[in-house]
Amino acid sequence: MKTYETDTDNKILKREPSKSFQDLLAWQKAHKLVLLIYEYSDKFPQKEIYGLTSQFRRAAISIPANIAEGYKKKSKADKSRLMNIAQGSLEECHYYLILIIKQFKILLTPDI
Repeated sequence: MKTYETDTDNKILKREPSKSFQDLLAWQKAHKLVLLIYEYSDKFPQKEIYGLTSQFRRAAISIPANIAEGYKKKSKADKSRLMNIAQGSLEECHYYLILIIKQFKILLTPDI
């Protein structure tokens, strides 16, 4: 099975089949998101440590974790279910970003 990705000019580039979940671009980007969220959430108010901070981090961790778990599942139904859970967790993180910007007047900076 051949896999493909596109470069910045939308030219198709060939990729080797993945050997582990860590080869998946979706997992790589999700993992990077988790690291950024941990770094970013360290700046949240201390009173949010057991509330928003915890929820945001848990939702973020769920994304690459479900991608990794789904990678080894044999059935399409199991793979789809876990990818759907990851997608739901991503939307949950999206909501937390909206809340953070509105509630704490925190602006996203280019380094985030």
